[in-house]
Formats: sequence, C-alpha cells, structure tokens
Amino acid sequence: MSTKPLDTTAPYRLSESVSLRPEPFGALVYDFVTRKLSFLKTPQLVSVVRDLENQPDARSA
Repeated sequence: MSTKPLDTTAPYRLSESVSLRPEPFGALVYDFVTRKLSFLKTPQLVSVVRDLENQPDARSA
C-alpha cells in the first residue's frame, strides 16, 4: 500500500465522517465510513487538526 506525502501547501479540513473524542492524551479519532479508529497522541495535535479548515494551508495550521 503506497501513501502520498502530505502536501503542506494545500488546504485541508476534517472530514464530516470523522469524529474526534477528546482524551487526556489527545483524542480518539473515528471514521464512520471506514470504521477506522486512530489516535492523536497530544492535545497540541488535536488543536492543529481542529484548526485546519481555518488556515490557508496545512503548514499554517
């Protein structure tokens, strides 16, 4: 399985199918379409992900 590198010059936003549940370590991330559960391991990363749509690109977030 190949993955594309993150283009930090592109705009991003959290998908509507994804839910973030805050936790002391960061957040649980659940995608209701793929049923994939992931973890954001720091509160700072949660802040970045939540602010993506308010920034012109990923680097600014």
